[in-house]
Amino acid sequence: MFHLFIKYILEDYFFKVIFICFVISFIVLNIYIIFIDFIPQLFYYYIILIFGFLMVKYQQNLSSLIKKIKIKNMYLKPIMIGYFMVLFEEFFAAFFNHISEGFSFSLFIIRIFQFQFFNIFAFTSLILTLTYFLIKYKFSKKELFIYLWCFSIFSEWIYSNISLLLFLSIPTAIIYFIIFYPIYLSIENLGKKEINIYLKFLIFTFSVIWITILVSPILDFLRYTYPFLFPPSKFIPM
Repeated sequence: MFHLFIKYILEDYFFKVIFICFVISFIVLNIYIIFIDFIPQLFYYYIILIFGFLMVKYQQNLSSLIKKIKIKNMYLKPIMIGYFMVLFEEFFAAFFNHISEGFSFSLFIIRIFQFQFFNIFAFTSLILTLTYFLIKYKFSKKELFIYLWCFSIFSEWIYSNISLLLFLSIPTAIIYFIIFYPIYLSIENLGKKEINIYLKFLIFTFSVIWITILVSPILDFLRYTYPFLFPPSKFIPM
């Protein structure tokens, strides 16, 4: 089973390089956890990667299951899938962040809803833009990975620290790819329109920024007015 997963990853030269970078990052992260500092949040990566492994193994089953969901509006299903994946992923994010506080079942439930509520706003720009672009334009899996890689570097503040950039950017990009790949699978007729790759990236980036600008004031207002609805700033800075 594992060799099939590796074969799937190494079919493309680009993903060979990504895989090598990931292995290096993985080794460094394990050394850090074992010998330097135990950080519970890093175990989140292990869980999502296991889920990604299962998603690759059962991709055909997952794709068939998603395609059985019949919704007339071509945009609505991938958007719903995107939000579902975010809500599902935040269960694990809440768990491993909460572990650093000790563990209280009641507080854990609160943390789940707090992280989910925050990320409904945080990922709206990506979900909407990704859905539109996958339906409208021709996209390869490589392009999808690169776009999510760039988004994750900024959304997770990885660019702010050279160590994070070197050793956490690839694992985080893979996590984002795992989370949002079902959107790709949910679209029965992927876009066929071809435009210049750099222009497409520019339009995609501008669209994400534009929607973020619209959503951010609402998120900021709610966080300041109703802070109990969101994770503490020690987890997600204001």
